[in-house]
Amino acid sequence: MREPKAFEQLLLHRGVLDDSKLERARLESAKNQMPLVEVIPQLGLASIESVYKILAEFCEMPFVLLSREEIDPAIASKAPARFATHYGFVPINERNGALVVAISDPLNPQLLDDIRLVLKRRVEPVVTTPGEIVRLTKTLYGVGADTMERILIDAEAEGPVLTLEGTAVGADLGDDTIDASIIKFVNELILEAIQSDTT
Repeated sequence: MREPKAFEQLLLHRGVLDDSKLERARLESAKNQMPLVEVIPQLGLASIESVYKILAEFCEMPFVLLSREEIDPAIASKAPARFATHYGFVPINERNGALVVAISDPLNPQLLDDIRLVLKRRVEPVVTTPGEIVRLTKTLYGVGADTMERILIDAEAEGPVLTLEGTAVGADLGDDTIDASIIKFVNELILEAIQSDTT
């Protein structure tokens, strides 16, 4: 496990922060129990891109800005929308038999293990910002991918399971719970579209 102090030293060494800014970020991080990588751009001490570039270097992973990449939707389909949304990653390429996935939390040691386990294949991580993950998730999986996940979780908690992948439906379409879930899902999609100024 890499030491947090080493990440802080790298921020200083690369000139992203000076000592006073780092100390301010530390205090804010401890006060609000937030990761340093979130606190620094939130306080305006450095750009989110520069912080995550250092994070990628610290974790010995490539950094990519997804907005500058051309992502094939067929690649995104290698992971179910619900799974990718829940774990906060996006498949962006295939290389030598491995699926290249963009993540924003490379310090989470369990994340890549879980992705490999569920997808049953090798994965190669690259680092990007959380905002890039959110934007690309909505672009590739459609508006409301996160909303869809909430609906599915609610439906599972209530009993019947509705599978939205392909055409398989794991419950009676006449079931009142599923009808309510579909209505709720559509309503949340409309609300999200309005909030996003989409039509």
